[in-house]
Amino acid sequence: MSDSLIKMQNQAIAYSSEGKALEAIAIYEHVIKLNPNLAAAHGELGKLLDSQGWQELAIPQYAKALSLAPNSYSPESHLNFGNLLQGRGDLEGAIACYKRAINLNPSYISAYKAWVETLIQMQKFTEAIDVYVQAEYYVDDLIAAREYNDLGIACIDFGKLDLAIACFQKAIYIQPDSASAHCNLGNTLLQQQNFKEAIISFQEALSIDPSFVEVYYNLGLALSEINKLDEAIACFEAVIALNPQFADAQKYLDLALSKISTN
Repeated sequence: MSDSLIKMQNQAIAYSSEGKALEAIAIYEHVIKLNPNLAAAHGELGKLLDSQGWQELAIPQYAKALSLAPNSYSPESHLNFGNLLQGRGDLEGAIACYKRAINLNPSYISAYKAWVETLIQMQKFTEAIDVYVQAEYYVDDLIAAREYNDLGIACIDFGKLDLAIACFQKAIYIQPDSASAHCNLGNTLLQQQNFKEAIISFQEALSIDPSFVEVYYNLGLALSEINKLDEAIACFEAVIALNPQFADAQKYLDLALSKISTN
């Protein structure tokens, strides 16, 4: 960097310390015009613009500084800026920040999670799974069953049932005694009308947590579908015993009793 640019930046720093933000901004803008690739100038200009309440003008300066000299900033800085962009709807920009954070710290679990959350927002579920697979290479003890379970639920919300099943199966692989993952797997299989496999998942969940009300209810529905009414009745009765206010359980119990009486 030339001596003249150094002098200008020093003058800008002096103006900034004296509270002359507008004068400092003018200098940094001139410096950047002369040399657009000075990351520090972009960063300082961003701070000054931000201090004046001009965040819309500050954001491009921060982005430029982070992209020009990613190694000069902490992984947390890239993550925080990515979160800012994500909140403003710039999802691709956010992902670029999360990737830079991970490049600096490949075991930075918060960046992986933020990346996955952004991909979910973009409905890119296969890519989200791939990110967790990548993360496991570095932080296998931090990608828990909960993360895959939550991703599976998001897949269900968007009708991606096969991907949801893959997520719940991964959650179960990580934590075989996760009653929630077994329940969610069963619920997804039930939606696919794969009743026999759903029943197996629900039974597994109950073996882990015998008081899981939702599982008894959904197991009752699955058993009803394959006409195992006596077993379904027992499930609905278990639901009501655990939660007498569960109105749908009473409805399906009455329906199953009615079917038996007419057979």
